[in-house]
Amino acid sequence: MLQKRYLAPLAFLVAATGLVWLWQWLDYRSFVRAELEADSRYGEVILAGVDGAMHRQCRRRALDLESLQSTLEDVRSRVGATYLALLRANGEIFAAAGTPEAVAALTQRTRLFRFPEGSPGGPGPGPGPGRSGLHHGDVDTPCSDCPLPGDLLELRLEYPTDRLDSRLAAARLRFLAVGGALTLAFASLFLFYRGRLRAAELRAELAAAAEKVRSLEFLGRLGAGLAHETRNPLGAVHGFAEMLARGNVKPEEVQEAAARIVDETDRI
Repeated sequence: MLQKRYLAPLAFLVAATGLVWLWQWLDYRSFVRAELEADSRYGEVILAGVDGAMHRQCRRRALDLESLQSTLEDVRSRVGATYLALLRANGEIFAAAGTPEAVAALTQRTRLFRFPEGSPGGPGPGPGPGRSGLHHGDVDTPCSDCPLPGDLLELRLEYPTDRLDSRLAAARLRFLAVGGALTLAFASLFLFYRGRLRAAELRAELAAAAEKVRSLEFLGRLGAGLAHETRNPLGAVHGFAEMLARGNVKPEEVQEAAARIVDETDRI
């Protein structure tokens, strides 16, 4: 369990880590939003270009269906689209280039389209002699069985998301890498701080232990000295007392032996 002195630094580092992840998340979301908006603008620009290209097909007030198909195919190949089509309200294909694929792997953009007024088959003044309706190739040969639709069409554009996906994946990796690196840095900082505190505690404990050892050494030396200073006089007292008890001391030396016993006792 963490001691109380670690709680404040730990709470600060947790808060800092949370702010870092929030900052990185907001930055990541901002990048994703900007990329999606740029992708949307890109699709709208392409659709506007296709819209203008098809309107230019009607300038002569006769629409060549094969030329329209060629225009769609040219635009599709130039922008790298997978599918570009004009669809009727019932979903029937009026003109198309490319092949539709799974929308999950593509970006799909659509907008409403109507051929301009005055174009063949549309309202306004007639197209003139020999120039009514759609035409296949030769504008002087009308195509009566494929009239120009007068209702709104859907202009659909589908293009791969490889570039967008790679940029979003790179942004996601950057988000995780920066957040993880800063989290690791904060964790390392906390462990370093905790290690410094623990090292200071250990130094204090070692200093206290060393002081205790010095005290014990002093007491040991003192005890050894006391033992020495006590053992020698006691030995002398014991020896003189034993001599007196056995009568091994000459009468003239008894007083001297007794005085030595007194001296050694005073020394103890």
